[in-house]
Amino acid sequence: MSDPIADYERAADGFAAELGGCEGKLDAPSPCEGWKAQDVVDHVLGNTTGFAQALGGEVPESGDDDPSARFAAARQALIDAAQQPGALDKMVKGPLGGDVPAGVLFGIISTDTLIHTWDLGRALGHDVELDADLLQRSWDGIKPMEAMVRQPGVFGPAVEVADDAPFQARALAFFGRQA
Repeated sequence: MSDPIADYERAADGFAAELGGCEGKLDAPSPCEGWKAQDVVDHVLGNTTGFAQALGGEVPESGDDDPSARFAAARQALIDAAQQPGALDKMVKGPLGGDVPAGVLFGIISTDTLIHTWDLGRALGHDVELDADLLQRSWDGIKPMEAMVRQPGVFGPAVEVADDAPFQARALAFFGRQA
């Protein structure tokens, strides 16, 4: 069984790497329909901040306009809060309104951060190779919840892709992305 905090850190590392190259490019359109790179950043930062606060963490206010610095602070607050005894067993509001164990939400947030790493990278013109092990765990974890993730406001419809396409392309297609 994987460590949800370690998985989140791996996803956050990738997102932070893409975020570090975004200066002056946040108006670029993203693969998320109707979103720009800035919307992807705001979404991931909002999820990270909200989850940290739900676990009792405090995200320091930053007067800094640097999205990398804001993400680093929110990410650290989330990790610190999640490492508190019993934090991952705490019930928190899930993406569709019901309560779920924080450990389950951590898997969802890790997957969201991972997939949005690809979105941000593509918006910035980068060819992003996602962490293959984490992508496999994300796929395995979300696949049984397909009915939930196909609801409006979660993931879009799956995209058709050849059965023999590379795993990343097939996984991204499941998450509604065309690689």
